[in-house]
Amino acid sequence: MSSRVADTRFIDCREAASAACLASFDAVLHLAWSTVPALAERSPGSEWQTDLPWLAGMLRTLAGLPQEGRPQLVFFSSGGTVYGEAPAGRGSREDDPCRPIGWYGRAKLAAERLIDDFTLACGLDSTVLRVANPYGYLLDPDKPQGLIAHLLHSAQTGRPAVVWGDGSARKDYLAAGDLSEAVGRVIELRATGLYNLGSGESHTVDEVIALVRAVTGRAFAVEYREGFAWDVHCSRLDVRRIGQRLAWCPRIAPREGIERLWGAQVTVS
Repeated sequence: MSSRVADTRFIDCREAASAACLASFDAVLHLAWSTVPALAERSPGSEWQTDLPWLAGMLRTLAGLPQEGRPQLVFFSSGGTVYGEAPAGRGSREDDPCRPIGWYGRAKLAAERLIDDFTLACGLDSTVLRVANPYGYLLDPDKPQGLIAHLLHSAQTGRPAVVWGDGSARKDYLAAGDLSEAVGRVIELRATGLYNLGSGESHTVDEVIALVRAVTGRAFAVEYREGFAWDVHCSRLDVRRIGQRLAWCPRIAPREGIERLWGAQVTVS
């Protein structure tokens, strides 16, 4: 694994993007990104100075490798932001127009288009996964992302949970186990193209709060604060394409996923 900051767990991303390093892999999973939605709004367009030039450089390197030595590129995009608001009564499909309302979604969409251009021009094997709101990982409580992890942190510490908006926003939440299984299928089949990756369902923030309280048995307080214009109010993904082509479907219900994460969080503490 690589990162912008090398340490005992990661090699430097510049080394990972070298021709010799890339040629040694069967697949490259691109998850590195310098912002999350809230941070992207504080520095509009910063990804065009950091993430997109780095991605372009890696794509050039991949294109320069012999065809038989090129790894598959799997790029993790943002199904929760690139579409904008979901259509009434259904989830967003891969062929729906993308109308991102925030800078994070705009930058992810720009990365998708850059990958498409290199794929068409240079014959790369590329896959774009528009991932919903993943959960099931232990996150830094100071990071402004990850509703479920933050709610569980409040349940554990007794501190109030801070929620943007009035709790009515609907999101598509994808369990880590389902995400990992889907990525495994993509790599195993060397599947290329564009795929939504979510649960296919949406739940309001208040519904998630109630579920976390039920799982943990702790009635932590919630502070509702004014929402943001860039935060998508209704996000839901149609996942039939990946189901039909790769025989994958989400299996972990929200309650089970939250129970797993709560158990891991309690164990770690």
